[in-house]
Amino acid sequence: MKGESFPHRFVKFLICHVLFKQDHRFKTEQHINNAICDVIDLDNFVIYEVETNSNPSTLKRKLEDFYHPFIEDIIIVSLKNLKIKWGTLSEIRKQIEKYCGLIR
Repeated sequence: MKGESFPHRFVKFLICHVLFKQDHRFKTEQHINNAICDVIDLDNFVIYEVETNSNPSTLKRKLEDFYHPFIEDIIIVSLKNLKIKWGTLSEIRKQIEKYCGLIR
């Protein structure tokens, strides 16, 4: 989505890439119970939700938002808990944008 940070979009991409490599069908930005999940694996009905600033109330709300009898699991990926140097990835993104002429 438009307001998502680069790390958020990058983690969503990696989740989709892994699902694709595993020959899973998936969908992004899927409406479920009047909420929108980041990624849903359509083969096993697992939701992957990437959170930039998760706290207990946010996590509880996500679990409530996506509760459905067909959903097998909800995996919340907290960017705060990942040990990644996001600056390096942002530099790679900027180099690719420049190389491809995609600078805004």
